[in-house]
Amino acid sequence: MRFEANSFFKRVHQLMIANHLHESNAVKPSLLVTKTTEVSLDVLKDDIKDELKCRFPEYIANSVNCSGTTNTAGMVVCHGSTAGLPDFAEVLQIMVVHNKPVYVIRLKIAWYNQHLRSFELENTSNEQVIEQKDLPDFYPLATYTLAGRHLVTLKQHICLPY
Repeated sequence: MRFEANSFFKRVHQLMIANHLHESNAVKPSLLVTKTTEVSLDVLKDDIKDELKCRFPEYIANSVNCSGTTNTAGMVVCHGSTAGLPDFAEVLQIMVVHNKPVYVIRLKIAWYNQHLRSFELENTSNEQVIEQKDLPDFYPLATYTLAGRHLVTLKQHICLPY
């Protein structure tokens, strides 16, 4: 690296790296879908089925990769906020509509446990269809179970309104 002390060689080295990065396929596709399955909408609940029939075709995927982040059914995502606290939902199904992911989610009731510094989650029967672009953050959250409680921990900058 001593040759880089000379500004000419340093510039040549930087241009070589820039050229290599430009020529290689270093940029990930914005959406990568794997293992798609075409299924009938008859396997879904009636209210979800009706909404889907109105809005989307019948393409369901097991997982999608959005800008390098893989999302699969069963993961928990933040889907908004209420009174300054995040709202959570479990991803039940992922559909691809016009090359964009759409999620069937089950809303969760959440309350903050200050002692554990985590949110405790409880299931509801409310299900919705939401497009990925409408999620404040599509990054899946880490969930775990402790003493029979379903918990999720998140960093301050995720999901919270500014």
